[in-house]
Amino acid sequence: RVKTVIQAAPPGGVHKGLLETVRDIRTTHGLKAFWRGNGTNCLKIAPETAVKFMAFDYLKKAISQDPGHVTITERFVAGGLAGAASQLTIYPLEVVKTRMAVSPAGTYKNVAHCLQATLAEPAGARGL
Repeated sequence: RVKTVIQAAPPGGVHKGLLETVRDIRTTHGLKAFWRGNGTNCLKIAPETAVKFMAFDYLKKAISQDPGHVTITERFVAGGLAGAASQLTIYPLEVVKTRMAVSPAGTYKNVAHCLQATLAEPAGARGL
């Protein structure tokens, strides 16, 4: 959560360092606050990994000249495209994770509530 809070700081604002951010989170919200949004992070790992492996296998066979002997270049291209596909798939959960991590405690009840609130905003699905 510390990294996310530092990265989500408004541009041009006062930059807090690592130790100051850690101290601020601990004193303001307690030790439990360091894990706020982490459940969403854990939730996104399974689909991200599944899509990545499935896409890699499919793309490796689709782009290789000889599926029995895939070259390093073909593996590299398949891996890059598979990584892009998995990130595209789980990006809404990444947005939810970040919103839950940087929002004040109690803003969202759970992942579904955060997702629902995001979709209810004027940007709608584009907010994800």
